[in-house]
Amino acid sequence: MDAVRTARVDGRARPPAGPSRPGDVPRRGLRGHGRHDLVDAAGFLVLGAIAAAALTVVVPESWTRGLAGSVVLAVAVLAVLAVVLALCSEADAFVAASLSALPLLPRLVFLVALTSALAAGLAVFGGAG
Repeated sequence: MDAVRTARVDGRARPPAGPSRPGDVPRRGLRGHGRHDLVDAAGFLVLGAIAAAALTVVVPESWTRGLAGSVVLAVAVLAVLAVVLALCSEADAFVAASLSALPLLPRLVFLVALTSALAAGLAVFGGAG
């Protein structure tokens, strides 16, 4: 049966097109997809690292401590920062991790604010339907 599946018209043998057993993953395809995903995400990861480093260097530590003292203000500032930066989720994680002086709630708002803002905009302006 395998010889019939792998034979070409010209008589040369070729490997089967898909996995030989159920559950097997072709290694070449897996590596290719992994490489493609890494290259796609690498640019966003670099942008996130640059944004995190810039926030750490540019924003004075006294401002960060002031935001940490007021959770409501920190939530508002980080929600606006999320919309301004509009990075992907991989890059947002770098920025949120660099803001470790702030409480957890504002950092979580930063991670989900852009998604919520886009969903609200679609609902208001009728882009969803």
